Amino acid sequence: MTQFQVELGSVATPFEHRSYGEELALCQRYFNRLGGGTYTGITTGMVFNNTSAMFCITYPVPMRAGPTISSSGLVVSDRISYDSAVTSFQPQGTSTTGIHFKTVHASNGASPRQAVVLVVQNNGTGYMDFNAEL
Repeated sequence: MTQFQVELGSVATPFEHRSYGEELALCQRYFNRLGGGTYTGITTGMVFNNTSAMFCITYPVPMRAGPTISSSGLVVSDRISYDSAVTSFQPQGTSTTGIHFKTVHASNGASPRQAVVLVVQNNGTGYMDFNAEL
């Protein structure tokens, strides 16, 4: 069904026409999921030490409030010699516009300040959720 509007009360107001992009941006203020397919890139970052890495993400639109974050099935990878499964992440700073966080993963022999990517594991079911629902 399309082109209908639910009203509170007994007075009808003019119909609001929004583009798909406007409606999507309004929804993304409350929830956003990154990930999906196998080796889908989430963000780039840098090795902190051989068991952790640092990353930043800017949300596509400012969120309604600082979101709660959850994730599953992610790996830190240099895309050459290792993929290390993320066991946890530690927010270092979060706001309505983005997050700075540290991942914890198995030792991989990486050198500090080495560039890495945060990607979905090769089973393709990984994600990172940002939830600012009411």
